[in-house]
Amino acid sequence: MSARYDQYPWWVKLTVKEGTSRKTAWFWFALSAVFGALGIAFFLLNIGFFAPLIAAIGGPIVAVLYLLAIKWMDRNGEWPP
Repeated sequence: MSARYDQYPWWVKLTVKEGTSRKTAWFWFALSAVFGALGIAFFLLNIGFFAPLIAAIGGPIVAVLYLLAIKWMDRNGEWPP
């Protein structure tokens, strides 16, 4: 990444690290979405309470952060080669 990395918004820095490629960011987005979906399914099937609840809430939040960061990087940033 360029020297502009220091000027990226905090939420982009939180999800897309300095050496992260676009392909890696999409992988973490998909993994977060699956994690959230499984958390919701386990919660609805009444398999545990705390862990599925954390996954059901945290997974979609992280997935949305990755999606927004990918969109922001496509418009304003540079992906490493």
